[in-house]
Amino acid sequence: MTRTDQAAEHTISRARHGLKARCPVQSANLYARDYKPVTSVVDHVLFPPRHTDPCQHRSDCVTLESGADLTLAGTRPYGIIPLNQASDYLNGTNIRLRGLLNRHLTLPGYPDVRIHPNRVGRFEETGTRGGYLNLPRTLVDAAQLGWPVKLKLSGGSYGLDVGGQTVPDENAVGPRAASAYLGDLLDQHLTVAVREATGITPALIHWEPSAWAAFTPLLQRASTQAVLPTPDPTRMYAAVSFLPEQRIDSYWMIVASLSAVAIPSVNGQLTIPISDASPSPSGVLRLVNSREHFLTQVRAGHAVTMLVEIPRNLRLTADMGIINVPERTLIVRTAGPQSSR
Repeated sequence: MTRTDQAAEHTISRARHGLKARCPVQSANLYARDYKPVTSVVDHVLFPPRHTDPCQHRSDCVTLESGADLTLAGTRPYGIIPLNQASDYLNGTNIRLRGLLNRHLTLPGYPDVRIHPNRVGRFEETGTRGGYLNLPRTLVDAAQLGWPVKLKLSGGSYGLDVGGQTVPDENAVGPRAASAYLGDLLDQHLTVAVREATGITPALIHWEPSAWAAFTPLLQRASTQAVLPTPDPTRMYAAVSFLPEQRIDSYWMIVASLSAVAIPSVNGQLTIPISDASPSPSGVLRLVNSREHFLTQVRAGHAVTMLVEIPRNLRLTADMGIINVPERTLIVRTAGPQSSR
């Protein structure tokens, strides 16, 4: 281990144990030289995130808006159902809730699906509450066991049916099921490869892939976006994007991110929300046609995206369905008066 690495390890150890005061001279030099293993940890300690997430990105926990009611009325827009009300909620479908200690969902003719009870919390508030069914996540798990779980598309809205029956609150459950599916798609096809391509170390850099569904009003409000023509309005699409790490100034850094966004087609266009900051100094985003080319661009430190199809049947396949569109450079539009860079 070199002296630089030893000094970095010393700084990281101090940061993890609550470093609040001035760093040692060696560590200050490393910080001033923008030595990434030091700057990422020290920045996180000295400049913690403004917003408190009680779930801390745990997979078995969902964070709602601050002040949200944690009863069925407040959680159902998120597809989160109190377990003691799940049977009534699912009434009218063939899906049943069974079991007392080990809960599971049943559908005639298909394997039972184990329920892993979720906890919920609210932004800016401490503590979480348990005993909830994450219905979109559980139905995506069910699809992997062969359940006939299918996405529907009506204009810019996603719905969901199971065995030909519409799931309640389809405008909430459908998009969130698409997000859960995309999260699995990232895990299966890209997360590990992108970590290796960028040298991202989970213990040092607070980065993890994310997946979500973009609603039309949100797309219209997105401060940074790229626009593509829709290849086929009858199909469902998502943009899988990588944005490299950016240092805004000596005190603020945007960490690298990998995300998948389910995008409805509106007026023949797919609007890709990027982030609140330009993804690269030149304000461009490279559109590629293959996983291999995607990783090549990631290694080069470029902002990159590719268009994938979301299948109606939410079963993961061996291949990521990448849409073969002409490779090009997208001009990213930013906040304020929409203009190209």
